[in-house]
Amino acid sequence: MVDLTINKEDKKDYIIDIDEDRDNYAVLYADGKNELFGKSEAIREELLEKLERQFWNFSQEYKVYAKYEKKIIV
Repeated sequence: MVDLTINKEDKKDYIIDIDEDRDNYAVLYADGKNELFGKSEAIREELLEKLERQFWNFSQEYKVYAKYEKKIIV
């Protein structure tokens, strides 16, 4: 995801990327922190819920970002 946070406090909880291997989910946050979670259905659901909340909380910022990026490309 694109980092749409404005202040430093939001960066520690804003998920940028989630990778998975056989046993773990590796979560990268906007502040650069990596965190490993054991792979389970409960953890998967928790991470998806966080991403959904993040989407709704920052959807307006994303619209502004997308509009600005489109202008640069054109």
